[in-house]
Amino acid sequence: MRRLAALLVLMCAGTAAGLAASAQEVVHFPSRDADLTGGKATELTAYLYRPDGPGPFAAVVMHHGCGGMYGRTGAPSPHTTAWARHFVQQGYIALAVDSFRPRGHAEMCTKPAPQPVRMGFERPRDAAGALAYLQSRTDVKPDRVADIGWSHGGGTVLFTASRLATNLRRQMAGPDFRTLIAFYPPCLPALSNERYGTTLPLLILIGEADDWTPAPPCMALTDHLRRKGEAVDLALYPGAHHGFDGPGNVSITRTDAAAAVARGGVVTLATDPVARADAMARVDARLARDLGAP
Repeated sequence: MRRLAALLVLMCAGTAAGLAASAQEVVHFPSRDADLTGGKATELTAYLYRPDGPGPFAAVVMHHGCGGMYGRTGAPSPHTTAWARHFVQQGYIALAVDSFRPRGHAEMCTKPAPQPVRMGFERPRDAAGALAYLQSRTDVKPDRVADIGWSHGGGTVLFTASRLATNLRRQMAGPDFRTLIAFYPPCLPALSNERYGTTLPLLILIGEADDWTPAPPCMALTDHLRRKGEAVDLALYPGAHHGFDGPGNVSITRTDAAAAVARGGVVTLATDPVARADAMARVDARLARDLGAP
């Protein structure tokens, strides 16, 4: 009986912790894209995940990939939810921003360039809007906010890190992002721009076997920025594919993605447990370094 009682206590405690980690609130705030829309900013939808307690907490802005923020059930995707819960468990507020549906689109994976929602234009302005929203909250440390994205969202982070986007955010009242993290971003656009640079700490994580957003341009971009004395780090995972940090055991190929169509082939998404564990540890270390102890 004592063992049973102890087991029930542990189960209840685990359930309570899980509920606390997954607690979420739908919030709305304007993008900073009025200059692109003719004067009326896009009203964005986001999911806010927060730890228990009054705070204030450091915070993380999350940018989804080209498939959008939602899964088949209409709720935030397992990938978004897994990372948001992880950030909450580490003591951070997580704000997952939907950049597509507020603009009338479900996904960008199958849409060739120029896409209707772009990594280099609309979405960095969404990041600025998310930053302003978080800084308006009393439970957020306004000078302790990170920006993190995956794939299309990773490309968003690269553009958010650019000096041009940084200069746009300097017109805002609060401090800038403290650190930026890009998972398997398309690095070629930034690499092709001779004027590209960043004044913010940037971490890029990518799989060596990625056939959707290949690693070599990210490696070349990292080397180029380091030679300029900029604070850019790269984590390259041997044998890992696109989406290596996905929860569960994902392994799929796609022929309908614009990147696959352009090359007449397929692109692969596959979980790599070893790479995923290392990436989570690296992200935790980067956030602890740049945002401070939660």
